[in-house]
Amino acid sequence: MTSLAILMILVIVLALAFDFLNGFHDAANSIATVVVAKTLTPLQAVILAGLANFIGYFTFGHAIAKMVSSGIINLDILPTPESKLLLLLGALLGAILWNIITWLFGLPERNKKINSNLVWSIAKSIMKNQPVSFPVNDYRGVTYVYELIEKMEGMFHLPGGIYNAGSENDLNVYELAKIVFKAMGLENRIEPLLLKEFRDKPRDLRISNQKLKANGIAFSSSEAAINKCMADFSFSVKLY
Repeated sequence: MTSLAILMILVIVLALAFDFLNGFHDAANSIATVVVAKTLTPLQAVILAGLANFIGYFTFGHAIAKMVSSGIINLDILPTPESKLLLLLGALLGAILWNIITWLFGLPERNKKINSNLVWSIAKSIMKNQPVSFPVNDYRGVTYVYELIEKMEGMFHLPGGIYNAGSENDLNVYELAKIVFKAMGLENRIEPLLLKEFRDKPRDLRISNQKLKANGIAFSSSEAAINKCMADFSFSVKLY
């Protein structure tokens, strides 16, 4: 078997491995919504995603692949077929290693900062017995995703327009964190573990749902949403 044939086989094998790992990485993003909403089972969602990707290749073309192969890399500077295959081999190996490393260490794949949510940040602080701080000049609503799903059908029948969908809130993030501690039955740990933080730039991301309420759709407050979530999932942290 010639070196060209061996390289060709290696490139095909690595391309298939990269496709699998890339899907392994992105599957949650593409099917999580329909699975959590119980619209489809995980198996149905995976089959649908696979069919959509397969059909998409023949329906929408492959302009991006063409752009990468001809618009970014000038293959003409590589004199032989072997050198071109070696370039593909290196690119595939790099992409595969990047997928594996980011998965193992929980790193963002596209240079995005990933923030822990309120409940998980508090749970980690309790389990490690380490203080955690939340800003007192940061205001935002906390919406229970299952409540949003329940209201979604009604929102599809609203008159055309712009609506704020989610829980209203008059509490800062520090006060919301205190609610999480209490919902976990750990009110006695608030003072040693929950610290106040003062940010240089105050932030207010609260919304008003008056327009939705006028159309008969109302969301729970952020405090009620937190308590409902904690009760539904029986979320608690055992201390030893």
